[in-house]
Amino acid sequence: MLNRYRCRKRTLVVTKNPPPSTRADTSVVKTPLDMIRTLQEQREQISTVVLMGSFAANRDIATFLVEAYPALRVLSGRSGEDPDTYLPQYS
Repeated sequence: MLNRYRCRKRTLVVTKNPPPSTRADTSVVKTPLDMIRTLQEQREQISTVVLMGSFAANRDIATFLVEAYPALRVLSGRSGEDPDTYLPQYS
């Protein structure tokens, strides 16, 4: 029997100010380049990207994600918002 937790989809948070700790099923990156690299390496495991702060305000990043990864859920957070508020529902 497969471990059901291993099969769970992960959440990728893109923020300049990562929290000191995250959930086991969450990855955090600081730059769009790191986001792309992580998506290329772990695409099958990631279902949601949360753009925080200035990344959330950048429409080009969101547009790129929607066009390059149509099955990916893309969410915007507000500046200063704790990304963990999204995680119970999406990770």
